[in-house]
Amino acid sequence: MSATMSASMCYRPTTKVQGHQNAVTTPIQPRALRPRSSALRRTALCSKSFKSLSNVAPGQNGHLGNRRFVCRSNEFSKNISQEEHLPKENVALETETAKNTDGKTNNLFKALQRSAMVCAAVLLAATATPAMATTGVVAADTAWVLTSTALVLFMTLPGLAAFYAGLVKRKNLLSVLMQCFAIACIQTVLWAAVGYSLSFSTVGMEEGVRGLASFVGGLDKAFLSGISMSSVTGTIPEALWVMFQMTFAIITPALMVGSVVERMKFNAVMIYSTLWSIFVYFPFCHMVWGGAGGLMADLGVLDFAGGIVVHITAGIGALVAAIVCGPRKDNQMASGNLTLTFLGTGMLWVGWFGFNGGSAAAAGDPSTSSSFLV
Repeated sequence: MSATMSASMCYRPTTKVQGHQNAVTTPIQPRALRPRSSALRRTALCSKSFKSLSNVAPGQNGHLGNRRFVCRSNEFSKNISQEEHLPKENVALETETAKNTDGKTNNLFKALQRSAMVCAAVLLAATATPAMATTGVVAADTAWVLTSTALVLFMTLPGLAAFYAGLVKRKNLLSVLMQCFAIACIQTVLWAAVGYSLSFSTVGMEEGVRGLASFVGGLDKAFLSGISMSSVTGTIPEALWVMFQMTFAIITPALMVGSVVERMKFNAVMIYSTLWSIFVYFPFCHMVWGGAGGLMADLGVLDFAGGIVVHITAGIGALVAAIVCGPRKDNQMASGNLTLTFLGTGMLWVGWFGFNGGSAAAAGDPSTSSSFLV
């Protein structure tokens, strides 16, 4: 009885052979042969089981997987041996799986070949020194200014943000962090839109001649118009020069956050820093760093690393904002997290090497040694 029940668990009787009530003519798929993600391993086991069933004589014990049964007729064994569709399906499944595996392997080799070709092209482009020489770009200067750009940005995010956040009350810590982060975002867009053009446009500038171009640049480079991959400033790509100067435009208004911290709303800080950049920072940057024809440049003013353009303008802007806000109602300062302030101080100190050393825009310039004055 138990053997008969075991056999019925694997096969569903559909037609009866005369004289044999327990004969089975149409087997159903065992659970292991049903399509599933791990069917490949089970397919081999079940195929082997079906082959062994065809050799079972009537009255003998048989096994299907881990189930034991008794064959009661020759018809049962005959029907099992004649069912060819299950092994064929198994073979087709194995063949399809092998094809998919071969296809994935071929795709992997193709991807590796393409990666190798791209790497070879990059290496050839990097070693093409004659081509770089014709465009005036020096690889060493480019690498140093790129490093300095990262260092100066590191001063603001997270250096300056952590420095200020550790000095305020705990309830205002996140607000100060977000003010510095939001200023960085706004200044990035503003610099690309009009900031670089108002600061470094040379249209209409003439040495010794006073005019509107002596105070502020034009809009000929608005939205970085005219700047391509082949544009060069000195010995570095102009796009890199734009990015390096952008980091100065980011940190300068962020310096003023400390003067109005806990006294000015978030929206007010964003509006003030944006207007201050347009009407103060960009014109001063043009007058000092814009080249011959700028008001202060013609007067012989030298500003190597932002003493005037960054620190004096930011200091005056912070003082004006503090005066407008008025005195604090609570003069007792409670530092929320001095550990953040310590970390921010270290980040500012490290970033200053790029702030001073990168201002030479060259790796071999003697003025680069000024970074050790930090």
